[in-house]
Amino acid sequence: MARCSKVVTAIVLAGAFLFYGNAQPVSITGTIKDSTTQKGISGATVKLKLANDSTTTNASGAYAFSTGVKFFGAGENQIVHTAFFKQNLLNFGVASQGEKVRISLYNLSGRMVASLLDRSLASGNYQINPYLPTLASQVYFVKLEVGSRTAMFTMPLSGKLAAVSGGLLRKIGVAGSEGTLAKAAAAIDTLTVTASGYVTTSKPVTSYSGTYSFSIFSVCADPNRYVTWDNGSYSGCQTVALIMVEDSYLTGATVLAHVRSTADTVGFGIVLKKDPTTAGQYLDSVHFSIISSDSAKHLIKVRDRGTFNDSVMCSYVVCPGSAGTPATVSGMGVQWSGNAGSVGPGASQYFGLAMPVIVNLNDPDLTDSIAFVTAKDDADPVGIVMTLHQLTTSFGSYTGKLYVSTAGSSQANGVLKVIAKYDTNGNGENITLLYDDLDPPQVEQGSICTWFSTVGALATDSVAYHGLADTMALTLTDNDVSASKVAVQIKSKKDPTGFIDSLTFSGSSTSRQFSGKVGVSTTVSQAAKNIIAVQASDTVTIVYNDPYPITVVTRKVPWNQ
Repeated sequence: MARCSKVVTAIVLAGAFLFYGNAQPVSITGTIKDSTTQKGISGATVKLKLANDSTTTNASGAYAFSTGVKFFGAGENQIVHTAFFKQNLLNFGVASQGEKVRISLYNLSGRMVASLLDRSLASGNYQINPYLPTLASQVYFVKLEVGSRTAMFTMPLSGKLAAVSGGLLRKIGVAGSEGTLAKAAAAIDTLTVTASGYVTTSKPVTSYSGTYSFSIFSVCADPNRYVTWDNGSYSGCQTVALIMVEDSYLTGATVLAHVRSTADTVGFGIVLKKDPTTAGQYLDSVHFSIISSDSAKHLIKVRDRGTFNDSVMCSYVVCPGSAGTPATVSGMGVQWSGNAGSVGPGASQYFGLAMPVIVNLNDPDLTDSIAFVTAKDDADPVGIVMTLHQLTTSFGSYTGKLYVSTAGSSQANGVLKVIAKYDTNGNGENITLLYDDLDPPQVEQGSICTWFSTVGALATDSVAYHGLADTMALTLTDNDVSASKVAVQIKSKKDPTGFIDSLTFSGSSTSRQFSGKVGVSTTVSQAAKNIIAVQASDTVTIVYNDPYPITVVTRKVPWNQ
């Protein structure tokens, strides 16, 4: 083949056409430097792709191509072979002039949610930012159609990456904006640099003469790594945070990250697992606790001091086994804030000692199985501390029973002393519930419930009695009495003074019931045997002096021969 003869070779690859021809001289020089230290890198391999030539940098990082005449491009730009994502940019190529290009977004249900582009483009390389600000944070699919060729991509989570700088793109989806495409600079070849411990880097060549110097990143200092969260702020311990590490140079099944907070500056390690659907992406969740951190449960301690929210951070070490200084990639600290708890009774009014007061607490900051509430009133201004138990059906919700007694308080048994007031206006005893909220730190007071004393009720097993063989069964119900016995007076017309009889608590679980028996005699009363003297057509009267409220309760029953 004659050196100056024109050879046209058409190569079809992934639907993109590359043309080769013409002979041109090559005279390219430059220096390859470390992006961090800006020192020259020796021994780096520099390749000129289409020219099919390579060279090596010297001790100062310099290289040179001076190869005379070579066969390569006939003025045609190199077209991107295969579309790909770089950060949040979709890169693609158009091989033929005026090809129709369509770019559409689809959600996981297969519904198209946005049309980014639908028009003809000139040949060349293009980039487009598919992240619309109106998109929710979830996984989307990007469908790219160039002419008759179609490709589908899984788009990373929306909004997790900042827009690329450099003026190539302006943000799309803004009101009044149609969005723009940035056409990559025309290139006739590509320089590719590889060096041990560094990220392989390519740069377009717009001329086969001139100086092309650039910096490359070490594997441990490459900036294209991210630690992100699925949200910018979290509230309450019932929420769960999702941590994501993006690192295209990681290939293992897991990556070790580190979580810490303002409340726990030491923190703990957490193993993120590789997402099988996305290369270089690792995921796992973190839970919150206001009590303590627990690495086994992925619990990080957080506190809302009332003046500022907690900040939760995550980082991971790049190249932990490298000889150089390992780099740490940290995500922006996300905010956590506590919720004000609320405490209150199940009802606004309660009566007697038999029915306990239902106490409810709701605090999304709590994860423990129990919580504590203070109950107090006028009879016991210090009060008792109640233990409430978590509802298994509703995390952060707790409930318990407060018992009341006219005798005295008992914290061990959850009993609060009450005063059975005698109030002609119908007022009762006010019980106050207090919750010492840790996040934010403040005392929450629940709505006050009112306890009322009940008037005792006397009953007999019959409405009338006859003869001496009948025995009168007495029952007193008074839910204010906590003692085991109550006193009643038994008298009649024949014996108007009568005697005092003791009724004994019957042990009923639903009410405070006391019972006893009274016999009759036509001669004399016998207090020791609970026998009342009666005469013909007499009336037996039972009198109970109720102390709560102060009331005289009377029951009269006729007796005849």
